[in-house]
Amino acid sequence: MLFRKILTHKPFCVLLNDLEKAIRQNHLKTTRRDNSLFVRSGQFVTRIDVVPPANKERGDASIEAVVQIKTEVPREFADDDLLSLLTKWINAKATLGALIVEKDHYCIGSRLTIYDQDSAWNLHFGLLLFTILGTGQSFMRSTLAIIDSLQGCRTVLDNEEPSAWTTKDLSLVESYLSKICVCTSNGLRLTSELSLANGEMSAIHGDRHTALWQIFADQPHPEMGGGLRCLLELPHRIDDESRVGPILNQLNLMEMAPRDLPPHFGAWHPGNLGNNPAYVSFFPNVMHRLEGIALNASIWALHRTEWANQTLVSLGVQP
Repeated sequence: MLFRKILTHKPFCVLLNDLEKAIRQNHLKTTRRDNSLFVRSGQFVTRIDVVPPANKERGDASIEAVVQIKTEVPREFADDDLLSLLTKWINAKATLGALIVEKDHYCIGSRLTIYDQDSAWNLHFGLLLFTILGTGQSFMRSTLAIIDSLQGCRTVLDNEEPSAWTTKDLSLVESYLSKICVCTSNGLRLTSELSLANGEMSAIHGDRHTALWQIFADQPHPEMGGGLRCLLELPHRIDDESRVGPILNQLNLMEMAPRDLPPHFGAWHPGNLGNNPAYVSFFPNVMHRLEGIALNASIWALHRTEWANQTLVSLGVQP
């Protein structure tokens, strides 16, 4: 069984026990070391660390723990040109993690901040488990797609499976978002305009101080098939082309920090403007059973917009 039902809140010291049991039910080998869990899937090793917040005494008192997931890229893929292409490919089509450069080595990272009296265990447990089980497989599929592309072949991995999300799911999200922002839906697509500051006008009228949040139930992932694609486009422009990659990598690294941040199950990559930051996630059909994931992803986008705006401005990148 892919997902176990977690009925009640549990302290973080129990979380790894639940994860380890579910992972072993999926026939993967695990080892434990204090508050760390190691999972081996083929040549991939994923490390799950449950850590305390960075500044519990300085405002993070409501955070119970932070779960960091890192999958190291195997040495056989240690080719700089291939990894550069893979970073662009994987992060542009991200499922539930970002390929990042950390201290001269590559890893795929995700993070979940758990708050005191958290009531979303079903959702969070499913996100953690699917990320752990699917990261290595997704990396290999992306690698094959890159190789096919370099050889001029159309990848056989293209998957046109329809999405499990329907207009009913998107209508629910619209009913909530329309109360706080400009929001429109068109069949299996929804678009919202999120203000970077209170009182900002709609981007439709030319104001560059809004971010664009879109969810698509009609854009299957080329490797994972049907699902829900989520895209947050920021209006900030990185004028120096040489800074685009490093700044996006820095954002992905900062997303891994044990701080008061929205769940990180996606990746920063160049947006549709080429030099603007965008955050993308893709939730495969199997995750549709996690109730309210589209609405939760939209709420996370609201908080991510505020955090990213402040962070980018501090880096000298203006909207």
